Amino acid sequence: MNVKGKIVVITGASSGIGRALSVELGLRGATVVLVARSQDGLEETASLLAGYDLEHMIVPCDVTSEASIQNLIKTVIERYQTIDIFVNNAGVGLFEDVILSAQEDIDTVFATNLWGPLSVMRHIVPYMRGGMVVNISSAAAKYAPYRQGIYAASKAALERLTEAVGLEESHIKTLLVIPDRTDTPFMQNVVGPKERATLALQLQFASVEMVAKKIARAIEKEKRVCYTTLKARVYSMLSAVSPGTVAWILKKSLR
Repeated sequence: MNVKGKIVVITGASSGIGRALSVELGLRGATVVLVARSQDGLEETASLLAGYDLEHMIVPCDVTSEASIQNLIKTVIERYQTIDIFVNNAGVGLFEDVILSAQEDIDTVFATNLWGPLSVMRHIVPYMRGGMVVNISSAAAKYAPYRQGIYAASKAALERLTEAVGLEESHIKTLLVIPDRTDTPFMQNVVGPKERATLALQLQFASVEMVAKKIARAIEKEKRVCYTTLKARVYSMLSAVSPGTVAWILKKSLR
């Protein structure tokens, strides 16, 4: 798929992977619709695109709100008449034991990571004449790390929905992106007890620019799955063939 001239909507575009992907796809010729709750963050991303003289549009949106999602789609369709690529990138983490997790935090995680993308897919697919839906998951969805069970569950469910839509809707394609640790504000923006936001294994973080290039290439090659790092691929494979080994590694890392 040549992204030049395509209308691309990216949620969570105010920072991190969303911001880097907005710039990367813009540089490849796409018209990028920047979506997030943070107006200030969106304007910062927009200034980056403007610096390259890239076509873009800002639409503030809360992906946990059905009305906000419908307004987003209406706004984009009125402006461009179509949506070619939609990237569900907005997400939020929670670091807490499953049993101790507050219902409010659970609801926020699932509303952002699962119900929001699901609502988007239900509403935009009828408007799409071909194109692609890109859903950003996580390597954590393959085997839940310590105190990330709620987050991992929301992403695992998103993966199964992505696969199903890719099979059921023959006129569009789906891309499931599985990132590993990436240098983003993710850890600062978690819900729940912030003091528990620690990672079990001390591993190197990938740059958002590198991850954005991987995703952009996967879109162009119309892949079904994109692992942004070798670690993400290995963790996913090991979780499938030897979950006991993964559990042992995770438990040992906490000692």
